[in-house]
Amino acid sequence: MGAEGEVKHEELVIVGAGICGLATALAFHRKGIRCIVLERSESLRSSGVAIAIMPNGWRALHQLNVASILRQTASPILGRKDIWLDKNKQHDMPNIGGEARCLKRSDLIDTLYNALPPDVVKFGHQIISVKLDPQTSYPVVQLQDGSFIAAKVLIGCDGAKSTVADFLELKPTKLFALCSIRGLTNYPNGHPFAHESVRMRRNNVSVGRIPIDSKLVYWFVAHPWMQADSIDSVDTELIRQYTLNLVKGFPKEIIEMVKNSDLDSLCSTRLRYRAPWDLLLGSFRKGTVTVAGDAMHVMGPFLGQGGSAGLEDAIVLARSLAKKMSSTTTDPTIIVEALDHYVKERRMRIVRLSTQTYLTGLLITESTSLLVKFACIVLMAILFRDASEEEEEEEEGRYQINHKQESMSSYENVVGGKLKLKGKALDVKAGGLKKKKKKHSKSVNDEVSEVISNEALSGGNADLTDQYHEDMDDAQKFDGDKSAAPHIESLTPAERRYMEQRQKIDEHKLAKVANKSHRDRISDFNQYLANMSEHYDIPKVGPG
Repeated sequence: MGAEGEVKHEELVIVGAGICGLATALAFHRKGIRCIVLERSESLRSSGVAIAIMPNGWRALHQLNVASILRQTASPILGRKDIWLDKNKQHDMPNIGGEARCLKRSDLIDTLYNALPPDVVKFGHQIISVKLDPQTSYPVVQLQDGSFIAAKVLIGCDGAKSTVADFLELKPTKLFALCSIRGLTNYPNGHPFAHESVRMRRNNVSVGRIPIDSKLVYWFVAHPWMQADSIDSVDTELIRQYTLNLVKGFPKEIIEMVKNSDLDSLCSTRLRYRAPWDLLLGSFRKGTVTVAGDAMHVMGPFLGQGGSAGLEDAIVLARSLAKKMSSTTTDPTIIVEALDHYVKERRMRIVRLSTQTYLTGLLITESTSLLVKFACIVLMAILFRDASEEEEEEEEGRYQINHKQESMSSYENVVGGKLKLKGKALDVKAGGLKKKKKKHSKSVNDEVSEVISNEALSGGNADLTDQYHEDMDDAQKFDGDKSAAPHIESLTPAERRYMEQRQKIDEHKLAKVANKSHRDRISDFNQYLANMSEHYDIPKVGPG
């Protein structure tokens, strides 16, 4: 710590050594950009027990070169299951959205921290204010000990109660009417559960269970928030007894799991979120200051996308700044341009994720009226259907190009993504234009079925969490073209194996779609409606 009144000068300062802060520091380190991380605690914090990492999060971890290490600490989630105990109903879903695992938060933080140089994280540095230097326009942070740090770039990764977000004048975060109790239970001889995400509901209480490995299980209990929750959140033994009262009437395995939980892992928190409309209208940059992770877009855990979205922020932010800071860091306008590019690229992505999370939270909250729930279902069917496919293609193209440039030098001769032409081509025949055939739009029922099965029940969006996997390589798309043969012959063995594997995956997807008739889809939709807890309660709407 510096003396009171002393001013230190740094190139790039990150506030907060959480998941997003460490990932952002590591992303800059991979780019060769020096930075420091200011952490208020005297050591690494691992509060939060465990965290689900979705496919988009694993792609970010892969770019940070830590994915292979973390895969050894957790088993993949192979499926999802929803159970309504009071209605004696069950809904099973295979995990078709790509790789997903539940990691101990401490494992993720330790791995990111160990991948950094030893002098990057500065513990015991709590900031109390941020100001812009009137002469240089660069940010100056004041620490609790009275010292100051002047930085050319300041990035706030300091969580939902962010000091940097307050400097940017972002709207305060809001509170869900839900409280979540989380914990870990260790089974020395191995647990009996399948490696799938299970959520059980009874009355107003929802219990979730996700195995981390063959012996360790992460669980949570969500229930309507009450004043007593803020009192119980201090004493872990009180939390356990309170949780045991909540899970009365649940299967014996759930009660035993809570009873045998690790006391040190228990925590009780009220869920927070930043409203989607605030994300759409908020200003995420002032001067050379910006935010990332929960400081930018804290959201509920209903889709399991909070941590993965923060990892995405780290990759995009480092990439945007590296392009500008590699040439010069003396001109603030160059840095401002890079930060604006980062904000523009991330804004609509996080607005979509936060909106999905918000609507899903309303759906699973018992106090939400039936009319509002029905409106949420319709909105999700309308908003998150076709638009997500376009987003997948754009993200796939960006990922392929950046990934090949940064870590796959042997693939430099392969062009990723689709060739897109501006405007619409006209089908012209002799004598005039060819009339377009009218497309039959999908019924609302079909859209509701697909969206809700992926969103409200599965806890995640298959479109968004698998955003990079839908595009195919041009060579695969035109596999029947004879002119492609010379190109294929020039490929390396690794490239050929890659193309063959992608072709198998595409053929499998096409076969699944082709084998499903319209009658089968209607049957699946009717079966899904029969399993919905809200189906028989949806009010009838008359012509008036």
